[in-house]
Amino acid sequence: EVPGYGFDVWWGWLPFALVNLLGDPGPVEELGWRGFALPMLQRRFSALTASVILGIIWGVWHLPSFFISGMNQTNFAIPAFILGTVALAILMTVVYNGTGGSVLLAFFIHWLHNATCGQFVGYDLNYTNITLGLVALVLVLVLGWRNLGRTKVTEPLDIPWEEEEEEEEERAESGERKA
Repeated sequence: EVPGYGFDVWWGWLPFALVNLLGDPGPVEELGWRGFALPMLQRRFSALTASVILGIIWGVWHLPSFFISGMNQTNFAIPAFILGTVALAILMTVVYNGTGGSVLLAFFIHWLHNATCGQFVGYDLNYTNITLGLVALVLVLVLGWRNLGRTKVTEPLDIPWEEEEEEEEERAESGERKA
């Protein structure tokens, strides 16, 4: 509790967090980035290489936002932003692989990153991305570049209707008719 306030000031963040969570569609990207692209890239590449490829694609995906007035990306230099997306991709790969493929945690990290960067108006956000880059470097050195942890997840997000399609294809190949 802070003197002069009748409540813990951290509760003041709760309404902001809820509004921001509902109003920020960005983290939904994680269904594609971490739910599909990362495991597919990790089938072919090391976790570090997959993260760097995904981070660059993720950064390029946001390039149009640099030219739209009022978007948060207008506060970044493009190279620092790309460094930040690569670094964040490495951090999220560590979490994703360490949790056995949690897209929900990737969603939360993405949202938290977006929410906190939006609070530092007037602050040089390029330093935030440089710091993320240093954190990512330490993670690679400590965890190793191959898996970025104990194991790497190579199976994409399980999609229920995908199994039905596979069963139909198998039936078609074997000449069975659908009952």
